[in-house]
Amino acid sequence: MSSIQLTPRSSALGFALLLSTTALLSGCSEPLPPVAVDQQTVAEQEISSAGESRTGLYSYYADAALFTDCGSGERLPLHLNASSLELERAYSQAGLHSAQPMLVEIIGQVEVRPGMEDGTQLPHMVISQLIRVSDEQTCPQAESSLFNERWQLIEIAQDSTADSQSPYLQFDEKGTFHGHTGCNNVHGSYELDGNSLSLFQVAVTKMACPDQDQQEGVFLQALSKVTGLTQQDRQLRLTDENGATLLQFEAVSM
Repeated sequence: MSSIQLTPRSSALGFALLLSTTALLSGCSEPLPPVAVDQQTVAEQEISSAGESRTGLYSYYADAALFTDCGSGERLPLHLNASSLELERAYSQAGLHSAQPMLVEIIGQVEVRPGMEDGTQLPHMVISQLIRVSDEQTCPQAESSLFNERWQLIEIAQDSTADSQSPYLQFDEKGTFHGHTGCNNVHGSYELDGNSLSLFQVAVTKMACPDQDQQEGVFLQALSKVTGLTQQDRQLRLTDENGATLLQFEAVSM
């Protein structure tokens, strides 16, 4: 993913130094004319360090700028300030068509600000600093943890399986797992040491499922041979003592 690093905008510190210098000079020379101060600009500068780092998708259409947070999925209008205008210029320079998303990283926070309609108050994303923009148009795929994910079976010993009754497993952090064989419920305990995985005390319910009995038998036989695992992004492979893949799973939303 390529990105463009941006230089942070000047903070209120420079304005304070300017006033200090003016005061020193006024003590040894003729008074200088007063400096006109845009109070709204100063207010925007005072929040230059506010908020936290956020990655999201920026889009602009119908004179409205929107930010979709990759972490929470929350979609918010952007509050108009110097940093949001800088982001709008970067969007235009990228040559994107109206409403196309652009992956960005910002420093910002959610604040309630007046909406476009009179008398309305809505949550807005208030950007205090634009860190970088990217040519990516989707959020980075989150890495999955072994725990508290539903691992849906997609392959048994290189034979694909992908129906609504596909077996699945779920591991918790207390050393137990549960799931479904495609016919019966299964549960047991496990020990994990690095990439070494041991399953034991495996128990299965006794419901008869003629159409699924063969798949269940192959699935349970493969489970009995598991000695290790490898995990990458949202893929999980359970392997035998020789490192060969017995079962391949994919994390799915529950």
